[in-house]
Amino acid sequence: MKGRTIAAVLCTIAPLSARANEAATSSLPPPSPELLAPSRSAPPVSMHPRVVLRDSAGEPVLTSGEAVSPEKSCGACHDVAWINAHSYHGTLGSDERVPLGKARSGRRWDFSPGVFGRWDPLSYLVAPTSNSHTEALSEWLRHESWRHVGGGPGAGSIERNCFLCHVKGADNAARIATTSAGHFRFAATATLRSTGLVAGQDDSFRWQRERFADDGSVAALELKLGRATDEACAFCHGLGYRERSPLGYDFTDPRLRTTHTQGIIVSPQRMSDSALNLQGKEQLARPWDVHAERMVTCTGCHFTPNHPAYSYLGRAAAPEHLRFDTRRVEIADYLHRPDHNFAKGRTAQGTMAAQLAGSLRRCEKCHDASTTHEFLPRAGRHFAALLCESCHVPKAHAPARMTTDWSLPARPGEPSVMLRGLQGPASDRLAYVTGFEPILLARRDSDGVRRVGPYNLLTTWFWIEKGPAGERPVPLSTLNQALFDARGALRPELRTLLDSNRDGRVSPEEHVLDTEIKVRTARALLTAAGARTPRLAGEIQPFGIHHGVAPGRFATRDCAACHDKHSRFEAAFLLASRVPFGVTPKLVGDANVTLSGRIELSPNGQLVYTQRAADQGLYVLGATRSRFVDTLGMALVLGAFASAALHGALRIRLARKRRVEERSHEKSNTSTTEVGR
Repeated sequence: MKGRTIAAVLCTIAPLSARANEAATSSLPPPSPELLAPSRSAPPVSMHPRVVLRDSAGEPVLTSGEAVSPEKSCGACHDVAWINAHSYHGTLGSDERVPLGKARSGRRWDFSPGVFGRWDPLSYLVAPTSNSHTEALSEWLRHESWRHVGGGPGAGSIERNCFLCHVKGADNAARIATTSAGHFRFAATATLRSTGLVAGQDDSFRWQRERFADDGSVAALELKLGRATDEACAFCHGLGYRERSPLGYDFTDPRLRTTHTQGIIVSPQRMSDSALNLQGKEQLARPWDVHAERMVTCTGCHFTPNHPAYSYLGRAAAPEHLRFDTRRVEIADYLHRPDHNFAKGRTAQGTMAAQLAGSLRRCEKCHDASTTHEFLPRAGRHFAALLCESCHVPKAHAPARMTTDWSLPARPGEPSVMLRGLQGPASDRLAYVTGFEPILLARRDSDGVRRVGPYNLLTTWFWIEKGPAGERPVPLSTLNQALFDARGALRPELRTLLDSNRDGRVSPEEHVLDTEIKVRTARALLTAAGARTPRLAGEIQPFGIHHGVAPGRFATRDCAACHDKHSRFEAAFLLASRVPFGVTPKLVGDANVTLSGRIELSPNGQLVYTQRAADQGLYVLGATRSRFVDTLGMALVLGAFASAALHGALRIRLARKRRVEERSHEKSNTSTTEVGR
């Protein structure tokens, strides 16, 4: 234990010292060439001890040739069991189970608030209600391999993959391919393929003996071990880009989660330097995200709760008279048991680990807005009513998903998808990207105050049937069998109805069940394929936009953006340009916002959400109209005019009366003088 503690301390001192030296020298001028030492590349140094890669039986893989076990390899120094129990990225909601129908989402088939148990409209797959190794669980693990790090619901099949986040340049593509093929126990081995320690693919990997010491150990530098990188976060959370080459990506990839659902890219690169065909690109000399430009890493905000440098004791734990409490977990204890329940915000889409919602430091915890907002009238009032993102994310400059239509998939297993902020086919990387202006919605924060922030609204349509355990989405296999033939083409009876212009093909604009007869026909096909009493349903999932922050000079500064009759608070927000017949989508139950406005069809058949600031309990000067306030204001104005007129009339009357009295007094004095004479 003592040796492990010393090694743990040394592991921390090295990166801390390196960062301290880098910070101390970054502001110094470069040394003169004469003072530079002769060119000699010093070998890199790591104070992390050598690691023996072991298999599930605890034997070195160099001896056994078996797949590597991250838990056996890392468990010599780290309390892997404790880490597994303190990581919502691994459990994915499987430890927050509730009875069917009791989930906060309101869906009768959900049984947790996390990825495992909460239905995902983007992927459609319903998680199995049992964690035991069944074919349904195997299918879920294969399908969700891209965002499942192991452990949790798949603990009996896939170990928690420490290498995925802590090995720089981990081979995520090889890991996904291996897991998708069902070779679960080789997932971690495939992750190390980029290090050169192992070669092969699928279930036929070979360890490279020349890269190991005789005892089966490898140096930390060989493994490229270190703290979790932004690249690792981007494997599951969206497009994080730090390369010098112009940025470009696939608009249709739903695995770029944050980018695909919110139109957000985390990159220090200037938008004008990207390879995207952006609207007004020549004026966009700003980074995609100012925090990425200022070298703030993901873990700088989403830190581990017991990290000695970042953690803080809440008011419940710290005395009220202390602004800062120096008591922290010792470094050795932290490295032995690093908490993996990262700090998280209070978002509409991050529904699992609700006990950690709000543990993330908000903007005001790092920035003193009072020193930089002198231009803003009544700044304190704005800070109390608005999230900083309302102005500092004035626009999402990348496309984001607008609709997911499973009522009539585009192809077997693939929904009909529409993106907002994009003109042209999503498959064309040179399509014209216009971006979109997020809608402003109010949420209730941890202090009980309602504040407004930017959101994207994603609308989904799908079929529901009455299954053995209650309502659930119609299985994807049934959906494919009912609506498509063996070649993957639409059933003739549907194709005839959809081809409204009779040109012999179904265009994307025609690919929608927008009439009663089309819906009836699809329902009949589903019933014939085995669906039980199928019905169409629709829901709206809000996605809070908290990344992609603009520098101050690019933030909203025009008062008319809100305080005008065309205010952002009262602008219509497009939910869908094509809508299935007879379905009005409803807000998903566990969102932390409300849609208090109106959802209605426009004359051109588009589904639009309109709201007023008053619907959210807000009164925005210049935009909000209140009959009571307007009447009261008019009454006060008229009263002021009447008071002024009455006051003036009285003064005039008194002045006239005074002049009459003065004349009378003068006449009286004149008469008295004449009598005296």
